[in-house]
Amino acid sequence: MASSLLLFASCSLNVGNEGNDPETRRRIIATSMHNSNMGQILVCLDPFNLAFRLNTLMIESEAYEGNVNDNALAKMREDLFGTSTTITSDNEGVYTLVLKGQGKQDYLHSGTLVIQTNGSTLSNGNTWSLSIPKTAEYSFSMSGTTVALYTDSYTITSTEDNKWEIQIRKLVSNQPETDYTETKSDWSGKITMTQDKFTDQTLNSISKSTYTMEVESAYQITTMYVTDTMSVQTIDPLVFNPECGQSEIVGAGSMRSAFTYPWSDPLDFTLSEWKGEGTECDPEIEVQYYGVVQE
Repeated sequence: MASSLLLFASCSLNVGNEGNDPETRRRIIATSMHNSNMGQILVCLDPFNLAFRLNTLMIESEAYEGNVNDNALAKMREDLFGTSTTITSDNEGVYTLVLKGQGKQDYLHSGTLVIQTNGSTLSNGNTWSLSIPKTAEYSFSMSGTTVALYTDSYTITSTEDNKWEIQIRKLVSNQPETDYTETKSDWSGKITMTQDKFTDQTLNSISKSTYTMEVESAYQITTMYVTDTMSVQTIDPLVFNPECGQSEIVGAGSMRSAFTYPWSDPLDFTLSEWKGEGTECDPEIEVQYYGVVQE
């Protein structure tokens, strides 16, 4: 799914397609709203992905006096970040990642990510603050398409042993190498991630876990795929399974995407439902737009 999301053309959903019959137009709107919001959520989660990998490296480094660059961890660093990414830290618990290349089951990254860890891992109520200004030139590539992003504020808080709350304010992303450079996201909201099978974040545990994701408080957002203003929230949590591949959602779950124009009807929304059970890969996804379309 991730590879197709970045190929989705930026456009407005409230114009065009007038020649289509109502049922076709309803299907176009439903698919577009679903792909747009799902694609943007995956973009918004990319900094969390790198921070979570750093958290694992910090946990594994405890056996080496907390030195994440210990030679004994070379293979693990390669799996998590690739061979060329460098990681440095200061006495205040600030880690600087100069991103080059890609880790195992990850995207190709470049740019800089600075993480204030407050001197501890993502546990016991600790909050990490990620600094991603425009000058950091943070970007990643899916299937050859590059996404650049920056944000006003990005924090991750450990709320339970295996649960993290991600608060994002004004994340801007776009595809600088395409014809859609004028279309940028404006995304603020909360994403909650829960590690399902294990309560520790060693490399062995995180690679065998599945992860549930909940999205809320994203009330007035735009994505980098369509210009329409929407809200998005998960009705039932979605599940990620790393063994199924990059950013693959599995099992059951549902998501509501709604237009937020001042004149929007209460039925101007799309419901996306994942029809799988358990953790199988490639479940059926049913999307339906409930609003009124042109005759």
